[in-house]
Amino acid sequence: MGRNEEPISLQSALALSASGVALHVLLDVCGTDGVRLLWPFNGHFYSWDLLPFIDPIIQFLLLAGIALPSLVRLVSDEIGERRRARPPIRGAVLALICMAAYIGLRADLHSRAVNLLLSHDYHGNIPTIAGAFPEGNSPFSWRGVASTQNTIEVADLLLAGGEPFKADNTVTNFKPDPSAALSAAQQAKVSREFLVAARFPIANIETTDTGYQFTMHDLRFPEDSADPLNLRAVVNLNFENQVISQALVRQSSWLSWL
Repeated sequence: MGRNEEPISLQSALALSASGVALHVLLDVCGTDGVRLLWPFNGHFYSWDLLPFIDPIIQFLLLAGIALPSLVRLVSDEIGERRRARPPIRGAVLALICMAAYIGLRADLHSRAVNLLLSHDYHGNIPTIAGAFPEGNSPFSWRGVASTQNTIEVADLLLAGGEPFKADNTVTNFKPDPSAALSAAQQAKVSREFLVAARFPIANIETTDTGYQFTMHDLRFPEDSADPLNLRAVVNLNFENQVISQALVRQSSWLSWL
């Protein structure tokens, strides 16, 4: 701190700290992983599904807000201009304004993607709920998921520069028929934990030599996604529908099983 600079007051420090925490939580809510805002009273995950796990555009805007004012001051010093030292507030404010505009653009595109999914029927089935999740670094590219009574449809949506969306070109995932094995597997501890965070879970049951293997995957994630939440709930049952083993398996571990 320079000799002519006054120390920041406690009220200002608290306000800045609270603003930083609020912005951090807001960015987390804008992501796809979700935040337990009401924990420990409520374990529900809140998510707007607007931003990818790492968004290079937001990183660039924040770095620019820090670096550009310093660069301008450096150039001014080199050419001999004498100005009163000021904190880089304008650069930070401009960066936050640009970031807010960018998130607003993503919110509009997200809404368009969800409405597009809900406006079609899929092989005669009407969707009851739909979601759109960021795919790649482009704000125009989304992974669309629509749930009908019997299926969950998945499609890659390109909202600019691509071919029009065709509901017949989606990847169809059939929901399993009700059964005693399915009910028993869904009551397992790992299944209940998985369903707390899953958005579009799809289950598959296969017969094994000792009983049944139940596998559940969240279709908001591509099969090969490296996201930490791209998990599989795996439950093995005997022929009496009793749980033999259960585990939450990460994507990398799951692929090693195949």
